Amino acid sequence: MSKKSTKAKGDAFEKRIYNIIEKLILNNDFIGNSKFCKIYQQKSYYSRDRQGNIITDISVEVTLPGAESYSCLYVFECKDYSGTVSIDNIEEFSSKLSQIAGHNVKGIMVTTAHYSKNGINLGKARGIGLARISVDDELYYDVYRKNNSGNNYNKKSNILNKLTNSIKLQSGEICSIYDDIVHDNIYSLLKHIGLLENSPSFNKIKNIPYISNRELEEKSILLLKKFTPMVFQYIQKTPLDIICEKLGEEKNVRFIFNEDLGEIDNEDILGKIIFNPITIYISPSLPKETSRWRFTLAHEIAHLLLHIEILSDSYAKSIDTMKNLDSNVNGEMAKRLELQANFFASCLLMPKLPFEILVKQRFYYDNIKGSALRLDRQKNNVDEYFRIVNDIKKYFIVSQASAKFRMLYLDLLYETDGVMSLKEIFTQM
Repeated sequence: MSKKSTKAKGDAFEKRIYNIIEKLILNNDFIGNSKFCKIYQQKSYYSRDRQGNIITDISVEVTLPGAESYSCLYVFECKDYSGTVSIDNIEEFSSKLSQIAGHNVKGIMVTTAHYSKNGINLGKARGIGLARISVDDELYYDVYRKNNSGNNYNKKSNILNKLTNSIKLQSGEICSIYDDIVHDNIYSLLKHIGLLENSPSFNKIKNIPYISNRELEEKSILLLKKFTPMVFQYIQKTPLDIICEKLGEEKNVRFIFNEDLGEIDNEDILGKIIFNPITIYISPSLPKETSRWRFTLAHEIAHLLLHIEILSDSYAKSIDTMKNLDSNVNGEMAKRLELQANFFASCLLMPKLPFEILVKQRFYYDNIKGSALRLDRQKNNVDEYFRIVNDIKKYFIVSQASAKFRMLYLDLLYETDGVMSLKEIFTQM
């Protein structure tokens, strides 16, 4: 059987990238509302220099309401190469972008290969995003994470190494440098270049008391022992229905799961809590008992138990979207509030004792030496990691990102590589 032609291979890779971006748009994870975005493959745009058209691999036009033409154009250049993407490739793409008529034209090159160091320097100078992504198209949607500027140097060094060396990326992995800023996930990259809107402002919240992770863990254990002690008897998912029932009786809380919560700043509202009377809402767009639904409910319960006095003094209600469920909120105080709710939710859904028993049981069965699994690029370690994570997902009904976070926090996992996988990023906690 003959090998797939170069054109057919390129077309297939284009289609894969197209599907990734299209799914982001359809799920309102791109710029916030799919009605503002249109995605195209092999669309032509007028070139002033050529006095003719330039064909783009993938383009996304963002058009504001009432506008006759797009306000921003985002062009994706797809390179399914086995070797280095040369500086000439990047220069050619830069030239193509500069010739497209109109303002606010931004470009991102995506490849399965790697870039030359000179190419990366040119990309930074020309404002072109350079990204590597695996050819695995098994993607999940969720929330994005902002880069920590204090850790930018190490991240940049790591990503530069991946961009300029022929290291095979893990399934779904992405790394990118844009405007000299490193990005280890697609959401961080898209937000930086303007494809994702800012999060709602939480400036009203002036002071969130510090609560250590240890205290949050203890609070979750006390709640579980009080309402659902059976979770410590054998490995099982936390029965949130019982917790809701007990909280309803004790604190007169109502739980409503069938009311459309609408949007805020073009972002779907997944959950909210109001304080008069105390009511927790979870969007019916989330299927019940899925990992996203369970995490959102646990997150709102955390707000109820940890922050009711603070939030009720500042707001008539607290609203959570995908963004602030991922702690991507404005201001250090508001960020602390969301981090506390997320950590408490993680402890509630994956109680420490049964979680450690499950993971260490897998260590024993698979003859893993030591107290923690090493996650690097070695196939056997990666395979073992996914076997453990799949067990965690199965028994506790959580996402891969949640499972990994919990393993890292409990020192059951350590990484020698700082680049996150797309599966973790697109899977909501």
